[in-house]
Amino acid sequence: MDVLTSLQEQHRAADKEKRALLRKSVTESRDLTPSEAQRYATLDEEVETLGDRIHELKVAHRDGADADRQRAPFEHVARSGHGDGRYNRSSLPGTDEELRAFARGETDAIDLDLRDLRVEHNRDGSYEVRDLSVGAAAAGGTTVPKSFRAQLYEYLVSTTGVRQTNVTVLTTAGGENLTIPRAQSHGTAAIVGEGSALPENDPTFSAITLGAWKHAEFLEVTNELTTDTGIDLEGYLARQAGRAIGLKSGSGYTIGSGANEPTGVFTAAGTGVVGATTGNGGQPTADELIDLFYSVIPEYRRNGYWLMADSTVNYIRKLKNNDTDKDYLFDYGQSGGLDTFLGRPIVVDAAAPALGSAVNSIAFGDFSGYYIRDVSSIRFEKSTDYLFKNDMTAYRAILRTDGNLVDHTGAIQLYRGAST
Repeated sequence: MDVLTSLQEQHRAADKEKRALLRKSVTESRDLTPSEAQRYATLDEEVETLGDRIHELKVAHRDGADADRQRAPFEHVARSGHGDGRYNRSSLPGTDEELRAFARGETDAIDLDLRDLRVEHNRDGSYEVRDLSVGAAAAGGTTVPKSFRAQLYEYLVSTTGVRQTNVTVLTTAGGENLTIPRAQSHGTAAIVGEGSALPENDPTFSAITLGAWKHAEFLEVTNELTTDTGIDLEGYLARQAGRAIGLKSGSGYTIGSGANEPTGVFTAAGTGVVGATTGNGGQPTADELIDLFYSVIPEYRRNGYWLMADSTVNYIRKLKNNDTDKDYLFDYGQSGGLDTFLGRPIVVDAAAPALGSAVNSIAFGDFSGYYIRDVSSIRFEKSTDYLFKNDMTAYRAILRTDGNLVDHTGAIQLYRGAST
């Protein structure tokens, strides 16, 4: 049993015992006895300490996984049999060499096809990027390194909160406008007698158009980095391009206005709950978040995700069942999974609005009703002329994408802070 799993089991056991003490006193309509109160205080401290330790290990685990991805190319590098410490160039992985061929100028552009890349969600809310392709020549005339493509996409997803939910992603071959029917209301069934006419109660539809807004990142790389085989060029380019495009496009999916950019979740979704307490900076109560949870109908709620800023997660983590104990509503994710609130996973989004008066700051619901449209490939291009005098090569990565909420029947609802 690994350390994280052991701590999580200890945390669950201590929390279970603590809750049992409270339930017993409530059932018997009495206060805690002195011995029970002492035991409760001990358990409460243990739960909080274990919770902090679990959080630290999960952060370290994510950072370690990121470091492993960056270090992986070096594990394929073998030293020569002479023991002189020189690298054997022939032992470098072929995919890295193919990328270096692009960097050396043998071709000016490559297309990183996204159609075979999938984000698969686990039951605990965590996700994995899967590459379903078998490897084929790209449109640019050169074989695109599969690991580079997958790395770039994984960095893109990891910096885009909406993509980490169960969002619907459509990958199209071209960038022409894509019209999608949008449900405004659902039809209802009726019971009629034999020979009676069926009543007309059709669902109401409108349509939205998804375009292909261009999101680009510009990189400057020294030529020494391009030619030095001891440098993880693949990991560096994938990380820089993926994160930059992810942050920019992710902001659009979250708070975009729809004018020359995607329409964000916080722009398109309806308000499910408005805070009742004024003058508190828009902070929700536990009851208000429970109301937000139940403002989404069961069909959507069972697949729901919470989407919010990191500072909001920090606030929610401290919410309790009441003001007199420390029976927290927040649950830590199991074995590397996402943390949960009211049993549903929490996704942190860097672009989500912070808590504030009259601000929509928390989204909850089934994000499969939000559609992201990607044009089939990320275009990766370079120029050796632009920075010639600096002995550098300029790279740019371009993704054409759009997004909008297709289901307007209450799939996603927002919490709005009370006005001042």
